[in-house]
Amino acid sequence: MRFDVLTLFPDMVEGPLSTSILGRGRQAGLFELGCHDVRAHGLGRHKVVDDTPYGGGSGMVMRVDVVDAALAAVRRPESRVLLTEPSGRRFDQAMARELAACPHVVIICGHYEGIDARVREHLVDDCVSIGDYVLTGGEYAAMVIVDAVARLLPGVLGNEGSLAEESFTRPGLEYPHYTRPRTYRGWEIPEVLVSGNHGRVAAWREEAARARTLAIRPDLALPEPEAPVKGKRAARKATRAATPGADATGPTRPVTGPVDDVPETAPRPPPPVTLDEGAPSE
Repeated sequence: MRFDVLTLFPDMVEGPLSTSILGRGRQAGLFELGCHDVRAHGLGRHKVVDDTPYGGGSGMVMRVDVVDAALAAVRRPESRVLLTEPSGRRFDQAMARELAACPHVVIICGHYEGIDARVREHLVDDCVSIGDYVLTGGEYAAMVIVDAVARLLPGVLGNEGSLAEESFTRPGLEYPHYTRPRTYRGWEIPEVLVSGNHGRVAAWREEAARARTLAIRPDLALPEPEAPVKGKRAARKATRAATPGADATGPTRPVTGPVDDVPETAPRPPPPVTLDEGAPSE
């Protein structure tokens, strides 16, 4: 997979993405990253990349023709082109997985007052925002996107199993982690983690993840699982309780004739008496 970032400040992006886990992934050839200076396509002797906004207003706006030229230099038929913009689609883990399946992702970083709206309207496939706040430029958002996507690529993290239990990968937040020392300043780790019982540890982690999600991000919480019904009698009882109109003796039979205004609890009238042949009549 390859990333190409179009920016006015390539060094701002190149440095952080050349260190730590992503730096090792790039050196190993697990993904490629190109940082391109949009100013190389600027106009005139001074390589102008922006201009004053039509209609007036403060600040400068990046020109659509300059951005188009920079994009044309890296775009391929299979490219997915993104524009970092506050009004874009909210970036999340699902979108990171979506982008990780793309062979080529191009990210255009806006700067100054903004970027000509025709870039959004005609040149990109999607606009992306990393949150409801304003930054000095789209470079920070581009680095977040590259980091979140690249670490999903095979081999980049080294331990692929760690991806399965992360927050936002599984439902809700991840459980808390602890390591040595076992006791520090009187702060103890949960005793179950040193019990050696893998089943108890797994159950504790599941419950701790659920509790943490409810406390911090209740919008991500899943409903409590229903307890299994044991035995045929308990199953019948649970079914009757969940069936509207059912009573202790069984489900209510459908009514096929006219219904009187008599409550269901009223006693039924006795059946008519039939006289035997030859019996005297009153």
